[in-house]
Amino acid sequence: MAKSIFVSCVDNEIHWMKKFEKWNRKGKMGDNVYMMHESEQDFDDYYTIKAYIKEQLIVNNVDMILVLQGDSTHNEDWIRAEVELAADLSILLFCMRVPGTEAQRSEQLSHIKEISFNPNTVVRFLYGKDEKPYRRYRPRPKPTPPPSEEEE
Repeated sequence: MAKSIFVSCVDNEIHWMKKFEKWNRKGKMGDNVYMMHESEQDFDDYYTIKAYIKEQLIVNNVDMILVLQGDSTHNEDWIRAEVELAADLSILLFCMRVPGTEAQRSEQLSHIKEISFNPNTVVRFLYGKDEKPYRRYRPRPKPTPPPSEEEE
């Protein structure tokens, strides 16, 4: 079943989307995952922002909103709209700390679970802990033959 993730991040940290796209291309995000990002527009008020984001979430049938938390600050109206819409539309919402950053999370995101920056964590929360969207390849060690009687 296809899944869709809306990645929320500021424009100067959009390069982290390439990491998600790489994980997705390699199949680490599941079988059929669609990733999307919308640049923060220069809308005048909160209600215009919320209506715009809501349209994007509904049209793309988004299953998860993933807020990338780096050192740059998010537009507070965008964050507020995403948090409220996630609750209204029953969409999963998580924060993900960008590696090497230490900025404090927005007050509006303080109650949102922060997950680690790796594909397995995203998959676990996107699909649920019991569902296995893909099988990770782990080479099995080759069995060692038992010692022959001659060697003893």
